[in-house]
Amino acid sequence: MSKGPASGIPAGGPGQGPARGYRWASFEPQHGARSDRHVDPLAAELVEALLERRPDLVDFPEATWAWARAEGRCLLFERWHVEHGFLGPDGEVKGGRKVREYEVLAANLRARLGLDPLADLQLQKGRAEVVSLVADLEGIRERGRQVLERRRAELAAGEGRGDAGGA
Repeated sequence: MSKGPASGIPAGGPGQGPARGYRWASFEPQHGARSDRHVDPLAAELVEALLERRPDLVDFPEATWAWARAEGRCLLFERWHVEHGFLGPDGEVKGGRKVREYEVLAANLRARLGLDPLADLQLQKGRAEVVSLVADLEGIRERGRQVLERRRAELAAGEGRGDAGGA
C-alpha cells in the first residue's frame, strides 16, 4: 500500500546519501587576541609598568587600561605571527583586519597618553607653557602689589601735607 510520492530521502535514511561537501572548521590554535583570559593579564602587566614610569597617568585608569588592552592584543598577534608565520597560504596577513585595527587603536591611544615621541614633545611643551603662564601670573601679581604700594604711599604723603589748596 503506497502512501504518496517519495520523500527524496534515500531508502537508507538521513545521512546515507552522497556527501554534500560540508567542511568543518579546523581547530588550529588561536592567537588569543580576542580573549579576555589572554589579554587582561598582559594588560595588567603593561599598566603596572607604565605607571612605574609615568605616575602622572594614575588619574586616568580607563585610558591606561584601554591602551594596555590594545597593546596586549598587538603583542599576542605578534607572538602568534612569530610562532605560526605572518602570511597565510593566500599571501594575506593572518588576522589582517584585526591586526591592523588593534595596531591603529594602540597607536592612537599611545599618542593620547603621550607615549610616542611627538605626543611626548607636545605634552612637555604644554607643561612648559603652564609653568610660563604661572610665572607670568606671579609677575603680574608682583607688579600689581608694587603699584598699590606706591599709590598708598602717595595717598599717605598727600594726607601728611594737609592739602590746603582744596575748595
